[in-house]
Amino acid sequence: MIHTEDPTKSLQSQFKCRTRRCLCKGCTKTFKAKYPASRYCSKECRDKVHIWRNKRAQKRYRKTAKSKAKRSTQARNRRRRKKDSPRTKCAQSAVCVGHHNESDHRFICARPGCYSYITPTRSSPCKKYCSKPCSSSMHRVMERERRWRKRVKHRKR
Repeated sequence: MIHTEDPTKSLQSQFKCRTRRCLCKGCTKTFKAKYPASRYCSKECRDKVHIWRNKRAQKRYRKTAKSKAKRSTQARNRRRRKKDSPRTKCAQSAVCVGHHNESDHRFICARPGCYSYITPTRSSPCKKYCSKPCSSSMHRVMERERRWRKRVKHRKR
């Protein structure tokens, strides 16, 4: 008896998956993936990661020269508009608007949903993750996806 694969079946329908752990930081659920590249258990986790991704992209954008020029133009225009209005003094203990306490050389952890900051050191200037659990969970997912891409590439030959 010869087993032949049905060419009409899509890759997703041929896909069999074990249960996975959700990649979103703080979520401890396991789920059955519908697609090979599924990383998150629910829409809520995907939404949390979407917000995290936007915050991380915004932080990267604010470091560019284009962003700094745009922001300085906005601040200049705001100061011109406020020139005629009565000024309000900042409280001595509070930080004034436009000034940040956090330094520019800190990065957000590369694990989706993790808002921990990383300060690069001399020994590890390219550090991406805040802790070993974040690092191991991301490496686990990347390795699984690498193996899956390899299998798909092998099937196409």
